[in-house]
Amino acid sequence: NGTNLYAGVIGEALFRSTDNGQTWTQSDKGISPPFYFTLYSGGGNLYTSGDAAMGCFRSTDDGQTWTPFNTGLDRRFFTTFQVSGAKLYGASFGGGLFVSDTLVNKSSTVSAASYSANAIADKTIVAAYGVNLATSTGIASGFPLPTTLAGTSITVRDSNGVERLAPLYFVSAGQINFQIPAGTATGAAFVTITNGDGIGATGEIAVRNAAPAVFALNAQGTGAAAAIDALTGAAAPFNAKRADGGTNILAVFGTGLGGDATDADGNVNATTTASIGGQAAQVLYAGRAPGFTGLNQFNLVLPENIAAGTHTLTITRGGSTSNSVTITIR
Repeated sequence: NGTNLYAGVIGEALFRSTDNGQTWTQSDKGISPPFYFTLYSGGGNLYTSGDAAMGCFRSTDDGQTWTPFNTGLDRRFFTTFQVSGAKLYGASFGGGLFVSDTLVNKSSTVSAASYSANAIADKTIVAAYGVNLATSTGIASGFPLPTTLAGTSITVRDSNGVERLAPLYFVSAGQINFQIPAGTATGAAFVTITNGDGIGATGEIAVRNAAPAVFALNAQGTGAAAAIDALTGAAAPFNAKRADGGTNILAVFGTGLGGDATDADGNVNATTTASIGGQAAQVLYAGRAPGFTGLNQFNLVLPENIAAGTHTLTITRGGSTSNSVTITIR
C-alpha cells in the first residue's frame, strides 16, 4: 500500500514494513483471532479477512488500527476484495458476492464556484473534499496545469469507461482544486484520488453538457459576484451608466459553461441567458476568460433604468441555471 508492505502470518499476527521488507513491526491492533486469509489495499484503506471466527476488518490508518465490518455478512470468510469506483466488493467462500458503498474512502466533488454537486460539466473547475488527499500542500506554478502535484494525481472515468488524468490547481490533505478533463462524457463519472503514499479516495459525480456557476468574492458561492466593470476594470459598486450615457457593461467570472465554451475560442452568447434583479440582461459574450484554464467570462449589459442597490444575478445555459449571486449598483 504505497510505501508500506504487509504480511499476515496465519495464526500469529499481521506485520508491516516501511523499508521494503528489511524490518517488520506487528500491526494488527483490534484483530482477533489472527487467522489471515487475504489482504487487500484499495479505496484508500486496507482490508483483511480470515476464517469465520475472525471475520473481516478494515484499517484507515495504514494498518496501525483495525475495526471489524461484518454487519450483513452471513458468510465472514472472504477470499478476495476489490474496489471499483466508490464500492467495495467481497467474494466469500461458498457464500456469494457482497457489496458495500460505505467502506471506501470517499471524496466529495463540487463546483469550485457554486459548491454545488449539480454544477459540473466538461472542463469545469471543481473542488474535491476528503481526508488524506495529499501528503503535502502543492500549488500549480503555471500553465498548462500539471496532472501530478505534490505526489497526488486524479483520474476521472467517464460514462463511456474512458479514464483521463485531471489537471490540478491546488492539493492539500483536505481539499483539491482540479479541472474536469477535456473530453469527459456526460453522465455518471468516477473520480479517483491517489496521494504520494498510494492512499486513495473515490467519489461519483454527474457530468452535464453545461452547468454554469458564478464565482463569489467570499469564495462561498453566495453574495457579491466576482465581477468588474468591463470598460474600466473598476470593482463594485458599479455605475449604471457609462460616461457617454449608455448602459454599463459588466464582466462576470465563472466556470461550467461547457466544453465547447471553455479553453476554446468562440462566443456562445446565443445559447446563454442572464437575469439581473429579475430582469433579462443582454449577454454580449460568453466563453473563455483569457489567461486562466477553466475560467469563463460573461459580458453583460445592465438592464435599462436599473435602480441603485443590490440585485441578484443568475446565468443559464442548456437548461441549467447558476447559483444566485449579487451585484451592487451605485
